[in-house]
Amino acid sequence: MLDENSWRKYRTTDRKKPSTRVYSQTPPQELGISRRRYRNRYFIVLALSIAVLLFSLHRVMTHRDWYLLQHIRITGTHYLSPDDVLAVLDLNVGLDNLHDISEEALVRKLKRSLIYVSDAEVSKSLMEGVLTVRVTERTPSTLMIYRDKSNQDRFFLTDLEGAVLQEVFDPELLTESLLVIEIASETPPEVGTYLTSEASVHGLEVARMIRERVPDLEVRLTRIHPDDSNKIQLELKDSAPGWLAAERIEDGLRNLNTVLGNPSIDLGSVAYIDARFHGMIYCGG
Repeated sequence: MLDENSWRKYRTTDRKKPSTRVYSQTPPQELGISRRRYRNRYFIVLALSIAVLLFSLHRVMTHRDWYLLQHIRITGTHYLSPDDVLAVLDLNVGLDNLHDISEEALVRKLKRSLIYVSDAEVSKSLMEGVLTVRVTERTPSTLMIYRDKSNQDRFFLTDLEGAVLQEVFDPELLTESLLVIEIASETPPEVGTYLTSEASVHGLEVARMIRERVPDLEVRLTRIHPDDSNKIQLELKDSAPGWLAAERIEDGLRNLNTVLGNPSIDLGSVAYIDARFHGMIYCGG
């Protein structure tokens, strides 16, 4: 028999008896390795799950019955017609999948196929099935006149970068404000190409400088003759012709404009205005 004191001692000792549960017999070093392996397995499973999810989404989005092209919207055309753009895009409404269409490829195709397209922006609305094409067109700025082999004049519209936009068969119908450049020493160019010959480049440089630097001179100008780089001739209204040198186009235009705007100079009494030299102008009698 246990007395009361012995019983209390026994119960206290019993309560303080260490637990017999064993949490781990693994050394700490091996335990750390096991935890790293567990984390690695977790990340592998997570990565595989994400890959499966992305693959499933791709299959859904590229399904032939999803995101079909329903409408093509063309904006920004003035010289071109929307049909011109649609013909180059060569897309099938109701059949093509918007997800498969590359915006960058369409932009390159438009710029390569249509000389009037300076730039383009393509965007897609997958849920609405709409493809939008915003076109930036080149602006005709010059009317180039060439003489063909049969001694007939041919007329071409170009921009100031030298892109040959189209051939014109009745220039009297043109309504744009154009700078006229006549080149007698070269054969007519091909539409869709760029002017690179010396006379063409000099004529375009004169036109560009007038538009950008000496706009007051455009009102008086009727025609540019750039065949001779050392003597580019400008036909002027109510004045003798002006002469420029290809190496001093901007300075020559500014000096020529100064003379034309000087009321003390009798322009009707001179045969030419030579602005080819630095710092001086000769008015020939």
